[in-house]
Order: sequence, then C-alpha cells, then structure tokens
Amino acid sequence: MKKQFLLLITLLLCVTTYAQKDELKAAEKAIKNNDYAASAIQISNAEGMIAGMDDKTKAKFYYLKGETYAGMAKVDPSADNYNTASEAFNNLFETEGDGGKYSVLARPTLDTMISEISAKGIKSYQDKNYSEAKIDLFQVYNLSHKDTVFLEYAANAAYLDKDYDLALTYFTSLKDLNYTGITTEYTALNKETGERENMGTKANLDLMVKTGTYSDPLTTTTESKQATIVKNIAFVYVEKGDTEKAIEAVKDARSVAPDDVNLILTEANLQIKLGNKDEFAKLMNEALALDPNNAS
Repeated sequence: MKKQFLLLITLLLCVTTYAQKDELKAAEKAIKNNDYAASAIQISNAEGMIAGMDDKTKAKFYYLKGETYAGMAKVDPSADNYNTASEAFNNLFETEGDGGKYSVLARPTLDTMISEISAKGIKSYQDKNYSEAKIDLFQVYNLSHKDTVFLEYAANAAYLDKDYDLALTYFTSLKDLNYTGITTEYTALNKETGERENMGTKANLDLMVKTGTYSDPLTTTTESKQATIVKNIAFVYVEKGDTEKAIEAVKDARSVAPDDVNLILTEANLQIKLGNKDEFAKLMNEALALDPNNAS
C-alpha cells in the first residue's frame, strides 16, 4: 500500500512537471509569434503551478511572464501591463540573480521599457500633467530601483498634483533610503552659442573638447538633497493640515538645515496656529537674525 502511494505521488509530480513545461513551451512559442494574448493565457495556467516549480523553471516562468506583459504594453501601454511586467522581472532577478540565464535575456526588454516609460513620464511632467507623470515616473523606479532619482521625480509630481498622501509615501521612502541625489556633472562651453552644456560623461566631455567645438571643461558635484527631502515631508504635512506632525517634520528638517529661513518661518506659522505665541516670537527673532533685511 505504501509503495503504491509513493508511486502515485511520483506519477502526480511527473504529470505536474510535464504540465508546467507544456504551458511554458506554449507561452514561449506564442511570444516568438508576437501573440501575447495567447501567451498570457498559458502564463495564467502555469501561475497556479508555481509553488511546485524548481528555481530554474520559476526563472523561465518569470522571464516569459515579463516578456508577455511587456509585449502587451506595446499595444496597451497601461500601468497594469507595465506593473505586471516589472513585477515579473523583479521576481526573476530575485530568483536567479542579475547574471542568470533568463535575467540576461530579460535585460534588453527591461531597458527598452525603462527608456519608453521615462520619456513618457518626463514629457508628462514637462507638460504639467502631474497625474500621469507621478504614475510613469514611479514605474521607472519600480523597474529599476537603482534609478532612485525617478522616485524623487515621482514624489515631486505627486506633490504638485496635490496627492499629498502619495507624495508623503514617496518622500518618506527617499528619506529611509538615505537618498542624497548627489551627481557628478561634466560640462563645457559651446564655442558657437557661448552656453555651458552638460556632456553626460567624462568620456564625452574629453571627446567634445578635443574636437575643438567646446572649451572650458568643468567637473562639478551637486549638493546633497537630503535636507530638501526632509523639508518636503514637512511641507506635505502642512498641506495636509496635520499641524503637530508638520512641526515634528519641520524640526527634523531644521536639524539638517538649521539656517534655512523658510523652514524657520514655516515652523513659526505652525506655532502661531497652535497659539504658541512665545515660541512664535522666538522663531521670528531667529529668522530676523539670519535675514535682517527681510521686511516681513
């Protein structure tokens, strides 16, 4: 009886394994034929068997799922398709690492998605369509967590869209990540226009200077944005009307930027709202000492 039971279990495992492989083969074939709708059906069928997959099969599953929904996004560039694709690729990288077979195969598709969505998000931001920009810019970060600057862009877009809860979530994430936003810029003067332009990389800077069309090369490092991030958290609380948390956040921001007059004035206005006249007067005197020519 025991042997029969073990045999039955073995047969069931074999059947499941073959079913997994069949579904993934069908999905792979559909992708090659650009039939992403058919591939999505096969992926959906295989999804229920993922618990029984070994890591190699899981990696292939996540790769095919990512390719499927990235392909569907070409026809329907909705956030849902991009989200599903990015989640699948992230699961793939967690399963086998960036250097794994399927991770390497997925990289070109992922890079194309990042390029397309970032261009769309930046255009929406420039067009002041912040409701679209906050979604697309966060999606870029979701696709590539190393591109933290896009989380900052998404936070700013959410704030400008008056979506203060979302802005708070993003700004708080940046703070928790110890995001600095420090970058190195390589610039040179365009001899024809007289304007300083960013060359992007040191190699490009050297090349353009050598051509003789650019001069006065400069390499500069931008300032840290940590103080700005903390300030933005305080300003979000101000907009939300949460005075107590706003004061806490402002104090936190002032610990990073103690001489920021705008922060002092913000805290002073919050203190007067709470009826703390003595604290208000103290803060106004601090502001006056830092900026004695400010008529206000």
